[in-house]
Amino acid sequence: MSSPLESAAADWASALAVRGFLVSIVRVLSNGLQAEVSDTGRTCRVNLYHSKSKGFSVVYAGGDRGLFGELTPHSGSGLPAGGSDEAGKGDYFGPLVVAAVSLDPDSSARLAAAGLADSKTLDDRKISSLEEAILSETSCFAVSVKQPSEYNALMESMSGGRNSLDILAGMHADAISRMLGACGATKPSVIVVDRFCAPSRIEHLLPAGFRYDFRVRGESEPAVAAASVLARASYMRSLRELAGEIGIGLKPGAGADIDGIGAAAVRKWGPGILDRTAKKHFANTGRILRSAWC
Repeated sequence: MSSPLESAAADWASALAVRGFLVSIVRVLSNGLQAEVSDTGRTCRVNLYHSKSKGFSVVYAGGDRGLFGELTPHSGSGLPAGGSDEAGKGDYFGPLVVAAVSLDPDSSARLAAAGLADSKTLDDRKISSLEEAILSETSCFAVSVKQPSEYNALMESMSGGRNSLDILAGMHADAISRMLGACGATKPSVIVVDRFCAPSRIEHLLPAGFRYDFRVRGESEPAVAAASVLARASYMRSLRELAGEIGIGLKPGAGADIDGIGAAAVRKWGPGILDRTAKKHFANTGRILRSAWC
């Protein structure tokens, strides 16, 4: 009798074979299997896992990332797919934001025609128009926000090797959980998580019973691109609100121009303003405090 992993892997391989992919199991792992997938001269490797709590999961393990992106359900299953992504991780000012979205294939196609893409490639006007389009296509979404004051308090409480990635993992899990609650009976067949850390850091936090795909540059999945747009739109709104509260224009990023803005804020409001507006563990904080009093 085959194990649950072997059975799920066989079903997965059969579904890919119908679509013309060649799949072979190349290695037995300590807790899973490694498979090689080929198509018209391209090859990638994936690790296959199964657990009672998480079900079957497919994790990128090397080779052609574009080919790996074609293996997920949006490529032809006709089923909804979910995704999560973040904004503000590399920005000194403003909150950390994670969004999760589920889209059916028709919605994905319409949004793609409207210019859906990774929010990092879009200007603010396009992000705003796409946010409106996404919200008109699906009610299956959630946004998780940690404002700077809460984020800084969490960072100060971290111990035992934990860091900002653990905050981010918890936020992805929260957004995904609330997104699933908003989906009703029509749950996504797979949830693609834009890979920001090792899967082991987040897997135990995720809702059980769903298939997860931890993917580098996950924005190739429309649901992840949609999540990136919702997260960035929320981040920019929060940044504008913070700027209005302190009367100083705040910008995303973490470069030298950000140091100048921070120094101006400290001279006007005192060092405590960084608790309210910035991610204080960034190296910018030391530079800002030194330059503010020069």
